[in-house]
Amino acid sequence: MRKKLWGIGLAVVAAIVFTPQMASAATTTTPSVQTPGGARVLLNPITIGSCNSGLGDVSVQRMNAASVGTIDLFCGDSKSGYVHIRDRHQKDWQTVIDLTHGGGTLWDDFMVASTSQIVSNPSAGYPKSEGSGKLCYTAPIVIHDPVTKTVSTYHPTVIVSQNRKLVITSFPTKAAPNCTGD
Repeated sequence: MRKKLWGIGLAVVAAIVFTPQMASAATTTTPSVQTPGGARVLLNPITIGSCNSGLGDVSVQRMNAASVGTIDLFCGDSKSGYVHIRDRHQKDWQTVIDLTHGGGTLWDDFMVASTSQIVSNPSAGYPKSEGSGKLCYTAPIVIHDPVTKTVSTYHPTVIVSQNRKLVITSFPTKAAPNCTGD
């Protein structure tokens, strides 16, 4: 049985504290669901089902990105979007959750919450242009235990298409962003 994750909080630039409860309040299309293990689901399961069915143009999450405005994380395909992130980086996101809290939340909820905060409040000097209309975003994600003691800090990398206004990829990096992406 997975432990219920009570104390995960994301802090971006140390002044913003983001909790899963805030994410669900900001997402009007997301039903309130809990897994049998007790983890709260923030993403709409019907939308994720659409991604699993190969509907690449469905928006999983709309976000506000610094320097770009409104962007979407679409279901996408093997090259970009939710499907790409799931296929290439699900294990990376799950490892962060497992190492810092022993599980207890869903990798994609954590990824979307982190990605949304990073693109809306990037670190100083970001986003950086990577050429071909791509922007690289990063910001520290501070993970807390239930009594708000810092457990770990990550610096995930998010690559956004400035022209198409969509998330290409998002993956956790421990020390510094990897703006060359994949």
